[in-house]
Amino acid sequence: MKNDTVICFDMGYNEWTQKQIRQISDKLQENRRVRETKIRAENQIIQKQNEREKIQKDINEKRAKDEANLKWIEDQKLERAEARRDQMEKEELRRVEEERRRREEEERERELREAEAAKKKKKGKKGKKG
Repeated sequence: MKNDTVICFDMGYNEWTQKQIRQISDKLQENRRVRETKIRAENQIIQKQNEREKIQKDINEKRAKDEANLKWIEDQKLERAEARRDQMEKEELRRVEEERRRREEEERERELREAEAAKKKKKGKKGKKG
């Protein structure tokens, strides 16, 4: 305080007051600049965090979409495999059924031939006796 008082008398009260006001004003401006710098830095940090979160969200969405697509592809493969298996089973059943019909038809033809042969034999025996 003594130095201030001496300055005050040496410079004159008006000059000393203006110097004090300038110093306070400079200090306030410096404080404002520091605050603004801090705010800008905080805003940059927040912006970068938001960007990282958005990127992570995009990555997660893409991953989920890819997983869903892969699952769909696998489901399609399974469905096609089941359809092929079902088709093969149907074809096998059809072949077995055709084979069964063919055998039955051959059996009927054989029985008819045997019956005709038996009839001819009977006629032939009756003709010799008569």
